[in-house]
Amino acid sequence: PAAATLRVLGQGTLPPGNGTGKPALLRKAPLGNVSIDDGGTLQSVHNGNVLVFIGEKWHSSSVTIKIHPTKVQQALNAQTTTFTASGGTGSYTFQVLSDAPGTGGSAGSPAVGGTYPGSSFVYTAGTAAAGNIGTAVIRVTDSSGEFYDAVVTYGVAAQGPLFLSPGYPSPTVSSIGVVYYLRTGVTGFTPTVRCDAYAGSGTYSWTVSGTGSLSANSGPTVTFTAGSGSTTGIVVCSDGTRSQTAYMYHNAGTTYGDYYPTPYYMYHLHTATTQTLRMNPAALSTTVQPTWLFTSNPANSSFNSGLSTTTGYSVTLNVGNQAGVVPYSTWVNGQVVSTTSVGAVQTGYFYYYATAYPSSLAISPTLIEGMLPGG
Repeated sequence: PAAATLRVLGQGTLPPGNGTGKPALLRKAPLGNVSIDDGGTLQSVHNGNVLVFIGEKWHSSSVTIKIHPTKVQQALNAQTTTFTASGGTGSYTFQVLSDAPGTGGSAGSPAVGGTYPGSSFVYTAGTAAAGNIGTAVIRVTDSSGEFYDAVVTYGVAAQGPLFLSPGYPSPTVSSIGVVYYLRTGVTGFTPTVRCDAYAGSGTYSWTVSGTGSLSANSGPTVTFTAGSGSTTGIVVCSDGTRSQTAYMYHNAGTTYGDYYPTPYYMYHLHTATTQTLRMNPAALSTTVQPTWLFTSNPANSSFNSGLSTTTGYSVTLNVGNQAGVVPYSTWVNGQVVSTTSVGAVQTGYFYYYATAYPSSLAISPTLIEGMLPGG
């Protein structure tokens, strides 16, 4: 690998002017270059100990050039920041001195190495994978060679611990998600349930036990396919730190799927997700299709392509875009009116709790330092 060099510049006390207790440590100027070899050992030409501070950059009072802002903390991936310069001598040149997005990420733009003259400069943050923080250093240099650096950190918005939809929306309580009932025992009629993972580390693994199967064992979204009998499929999602569980209850009776939709009851479903609700067509009229409608809809849910009512032996349920972030706070229910194969009209019901937890709402960046007054 290429050699890494840590430059220790300037003189004064460490930290400047903040010596308390024991006399402030003094450093002589110049210390010159302090290098780190391939084995990670700090190398110096000076005798004795070398005290190295890694963190804030301390500039000599003789350096008048400044960059604004000096620190941008927790910007979102791909978020832009405009930097300006003040002081110094003559004209300014900006550059991205370094950009480290972390494992699985990509650096921002412009790329490291280019130089960009002018009084302002726009940096677009890179993409850091979930669980990682990217760090970029932006430098401005004046005509005399004096420079000042700014630091930008970036990543995905933190949304708390893992949540599974259907699941229980709480950062502290580990409880289960529930789906009732998946009608079994009908040839050609196989219910499915969509499962979505949110927040956590961003890397998800899935397992199922009991009955049923999963479309995949990794990724943010998988499909559970019902098994057989009046048993229970147990779906577990893990992000490496926390696990969440959803119970998929099966029923071989004729009520659920023939009279009520399958599934007919779910908690909690995340906003902006979908589920498929089905009726067993073999038990219903071939000329009069079931009619679906909402009787209470605080989540602004819809069917298929945004309909408040529709017909069909199955529908796509759009969970909606409005919900609370605490358990059991948003309750949606509806009806499906069907006609049996012998002409009897019957009404079934469906219910679910919707949740917006974990919320995708975020403020970014969370910290900006060194803004130019009036700028």
